[in-house]
Amino acid sequence: MKSNMGKVLIFHMEPQNAEKISAALLPLKVRVQTITPEQESLPLGTLAGLAEEIPIPQTADALLTESMMVLCFLSSKELDRVLLALKEPSLPKISLKAVLTEYNKFLSPAALLLELSKEREAFRKQEEERRNSR
Repeated sequence: MKSNMGKVLIFHMEPQNAEKISAALLPLKVRVQTITPEQESLPLGTLAGLAEEIPIPQTADALLTESMMVLCFLSSKELDRVLLALKEPSLPKISLKAVLTEYNKFLSPAALLLELSKEREAFRKQEEERRNSR
């Protein structure tokens, strides 16, 4: 994947909350881009700014129902710093986060949201089963 300046894509979030996140990540030199509903039909790779041709996903007409964040072009060290900065109590909580990958760059935001929601539910069930087995 092409190297770019670190970027965070934010979906389905109120502008004042997006501004808070942007201000928190400014010292880390990470750009925050709020994705509008009109842009949600585009593939994640296109939204991230990859120059390559990425076909429009088939799930392009689905709407996002929950806030989500996609972290793009960050090294492991930068990713750790961003995630730590996002733990600041004054910032809005976004439970659905993903890193842009060679696989998910082809997905629509709605398709990624669906995958992340399934993962979250699987983790929740696993945790529940672990607690019940004690």
